[in-house]
Amino acid sequence: MKYNRPHATARWGTMATDWEAGINFPRLIQERFQKAQASIKAKGLGAVLAFNFDNIRYITGTHIGEWGRDKMNRYALCPRDGGSFLFDPAVPAKRISSPWMEERMESAISTMLGALPPAMKVDEDFAKQIKRVLADYGVEKEPLGVDMMELPMLRALEKEGIEVVDGQQVMLDAREVKTADEIELLKQAAAMVDGVYENIARAIRPGTREVELVALANEKLFLLGSERVECVNSVSGPRGKPHSHTFSDRIIQPGDMVFLDLIHAFNGYRTCYYRTFICGQPNKYQIEAYETCSRWLSDGIDVIKPGATTADVASVWPEA
Repeated sequence: MKYNRPHATARWGTMATDWEAGINFPRLIQERFQKAQASIKAKGLGAVLAFNFDNIRYITGTHIGEWGRDKMNRYALCPRDGGSFLFDPAVPAKRISSPWMEERMESAISTMLGALPPAMKVDEDFAKQIKRVLADYGVEKEPLGVDMMELPMLRALEKEGIEVVDGQQVMLDAREVKTADEIELLKQAAAMVDGVYENIARAIRPGTREVELVALANEKLFLLGSERVECVNSVSGPRGKPHSHTFSDRIIQPGDMVFLDLIHAFNGYRTCYYRTFICGQPNKYQIEAYETCSRWLSDGIDVIKPGATTADVASVWPEA
């Protein structure tokens, strides 16, 4: 089975140069912000307050590293009108690395997921901070969309008279249709996985452990420029029925089917890229199963076009 269609592979290299167009990052940042603001206006909100790292990056074009993803110690405001506002632990660094944010930044006020006790009343300081910035934009009396947050922080906002509504769907609506630069970044992220799978295919042999394939994938992805390897599923032999969704130190043996899924991010754009291999020569039953699955996958790809839904794709597959 051959799946690649015309234009399915990345056009540009991952390094910016002065002699090829490549990814236009200023355009990427601007178009994402414009899409987020349009979605906020369409929903009749005054602003969206984002804690989700991907949403923060979408509306500000800033990042602080994956170590902070589960700390809830940075957030960003996307107002209905005007520029985005960032609350971040490293504002001095952002003034240098992200000059497009200008002076629309200040330090975040966070309990660090409860690491600071309620007696410190951090939630109250946070709510006052948000109300002040909302007032600066003139939207303190408008509904505020929030994608995710700690419950005490939510209650503190409400205590300040702020109407809190769902903001995650607003951001999902904005992010649903990708820009040209986003599509190219997705292709580049997938190209990195293509290279990793070539190395994995060569490494699969009797005596190799599942965990060794995980190590190989992490090393190669980071060498290629990945910023986050979220997960490498490496599942072999009997561990694949049913799918265990994690790796172990199991030793791969002759005839094993080896299933992998590489989930990583490049410039914020992620893959969830599956491949199945055989240790040695596949038997006829494995070949039949593989060809059957390949046909289903090809049928699903043929359905994909602008406006199609996941239900349309699933409709060409057999019942579960």
